[in-house]
Amino acid sequence: MKNCTVIRFASGAFLAGSIGAAFAADITTIEPSAATVALGAGQALVRFSVGGTAGPRDHCGYFVDYGDGAAGDSRIIDNESGRFSRPHERTFTRPGTYTVRASGKQVKTTAACNGSATAMITVVAQGPGRAERRAERRAAAFPCPEGWMLNEKSVNRATGAYHCVAKPVQMECADGLRYYEKDGIIGCRPGRGNR
Repeated sequence: MKNCTVIRFASGAFLAGSIGAAFAADITTIEPSAATVALGAGQALVRFSVGGTAGPRDHCGYFVDYGDGAAGDSRIIDNESGRFSRPHERTFTRPGTYTVRASGKQVKTTAACNGSATAMITVVAQGPGRAERRAERRAAAFPCPEGWMLNEKSVNRATGAYHCVAKPVQMECADGLRYYEKDGIIGCRPGRGNR
């Protein structure tokens, strides 16, 4: 009786193991909407498609790690017919290069899919806006010496006249000192705050 129970258990374990392996989809690709994106208002949204092959009886889980240190996404593949594709999206908030990886992983009681795929995403800082680009063009057209900057309101396109003003000072004071300027003199004096 004892031997019969052991044989059933061993047989059941073998059968369950082979069913799990036979009914697991294969993850083969992860495709981002763009390989390089720029931050706009501090955010960059990237859409991804995780794909591979799966049959109608396949049932398995996978996990996507976006490489940004935040929580990833778990999904389950079920009832597919050949190729599958699952949409994902992620909002990145810092410039950098991120490795996005999709790989089989057990999701609750669902066994892991087979295979994995990676993609590299580069997030770059936001470029200058329209106003900044216009100011750069005007400054190039009306040059000022080192330490001075163009007074935008002084530009007279008809005559070409303009004037420059001193650039704002970027002086940092040590703890316990406060920045000041008076009569063309700048410095740090006792007080609270840095400016």
